[in-house]
Amino acid sequence: MALAFLFAGQGAQKVGMGASLCDGSAAARALYDQANQLLGWNLRSVSSTGPDTELTQTKVCQPALFTHGLATLAALRAACLAAGAVEAHAVALARAPLTGA
Repeated sequence: MALAFLFAGQGAQKVGMGASLCDGSAAARALYDQANQLLGWNLRSVSSTGPDTELTQTKVCQPALFTHGLATLAALRAACLAAGAVEAHAVALARAPLTGA
């Protein structure tokens, strides 16, 4: 039996997202660190502590949700769970298959 994950898009963001994930997973923290570096701003901080007015902006919530999904997958993989397929849905990513990522 294959396991698949579908990660939510814009509108699902919430201040605090990713905080416990990063606290419990080195793989998730590493992904957020990589995102921070690529974006040039602290995505993890905005996701974890807000403010909500910043997190709900499309230019912030899109990378926040995408990174959260990838960090969740990284944490699961680190815990030896593998997906047969993964998809992320967002404004910028109508469909982004991540199998084998």
